[in-house]
Amino acid sequence: MYPELVVRDEAGNIEGVRYEELTPMLLNEVQKQQQKVAVQTAAIEDMQQELGELKEFKRAMQAALLDLRTRDGRAAQR
Repeated sequence: MYPELVVRDEAGNIEGVRYEELTPMLLNEVQKQQQKVAVQTAAIEDMQQELGELKEFKRAMQAALLDLRTRDGRAAQR
């Protein structure tokens, strides 16, 4: 992928790798991954909060429906 990291002799045979050049590249990739993880973590936290709010809304709607059913039952008995 990065031919400039490879050390070759006059015949073009590989003699070694310039590992000291690899470190900054790897560090850069790790930093990119950390940024992605931070964005994804924030998105997950937002979704969890929204899910909690939806669950509260669902409970309120179920309670309201139960109340309506109870009132309807009482009205039918009259």
